Amino acid sequence: MSKFVNNPLWEELQSFIENTYQTKAMLNYSRCSGRRGWNLKYRKSGKSLCVLDPMDGYFFVAGCLGSRKRASSCALLDLHQIRLSHHDDLIAQRSHF
Repeated sequence: MSKFVNNPLWEELQSFIENTYQTKAMLNYSRCSGRRGWNLKYRKSGKSLCVLDPMDGYFFVAGCLGSRKRASSCALLDLHQIRLSHHDDLIAQRSHF
């Protein structure tokens, strides 16, 4: 998957999730019509943390944040904002929103 995604943030995010939450990704096939295909699902203590959907050259992250995790997650996103900004045009071109 890493070669397909071809984005250093893919492996960095996986390492962050696995080290922070002491969990491993589960390879999952989604039959969802919006994003049918393989993805990585992270769970901790029976609760879903997030899902990473690999795309050709980029990826999507989906998850739910409780009120206690919002502040720390926003801080993490702020740290990566500069690194992510050069991907904005590519993501905007490929998004179908």
